[in-house]
Amino acid sequence: MQAGAFDQFIYAGKFKISKMYKYLHDIGGHVAWKRIICNSKATPKASFIVWLALQKRLPTKDMLRSWGMSISSSCELCQAADESLDHMFFDCSVSKEVWSCVLLQLGVSRSVMQWELEVQWCSVKSRSTKEADIKRSIAFSETVYALWLQRNAKLFKNKLDSVDCIIRRVLFIVACRKARREAEEKEAENKRKEADKKEEGHKDETMRKEAEKKKGEYEGEYRRIRAQKKQRV
Repeated sequence: MQAGAFDQFIYAGKFKISKMYKYLHDIGGHVAWKRIICNSKATPKASFIVWLALQKRLPTKDMLRSWGMSISSSCELCQAADESLDHMFFDCSVSKEVWSCVLLQLGVSRSVMQWELEVQWCSVKSRSTKEADIKRSIAFSETVYALWLQRNAKLFKNKLDSVDCIIRRVLFIVACRKARREAEEKEAENKRKEADKKEEGHKDETMRKEAEKKKGEYEGEYRRIRAQKKQRV
């Protein structure tokens, strides 16, 4: 930013944070996949790993080797190709089978696509408010996270769960997140109803007090008129 450019954020002799925010917001990059993260109902750890993958910052073996690390380039899941982001999600035979079965369980019958196309598909689902699309969006993040955990388990502990076990775990987490979301929505609805009830009770109390006040005024006026009549007599 050039010297003197801060003058655009000055209004009536005062620095306006709102103008600075708008300036920074406008120059920021816009990405099509932002709803996958911003609207995510998945677990926080899964959302974080997906965010790293979307930013191409997940430390896959091809990236580690580009940093000069002397390690094997083989995919830990299938051992049939070099490990990279695009291979792990979802060209790898193991990850492809997991994601395909998860999709099928969620009512999606189609072939597994490449990473960029799957991200585009999930971006559309993440913008939807339909229950089925919310579950599919959660499943995408949880599947990516589950596969990354399996990769690390194989790399560091030489342990790899079966495909069926991975699928069941992903679907279980999806069901749990859905149940938690429903519980939170129900709790919010109950709180809203309770607040409405209190507000209604407050209104009734206010009306009662106003009615008592009016009644007192009428009774006072009645006594005044009776007193005037007695004086005339």
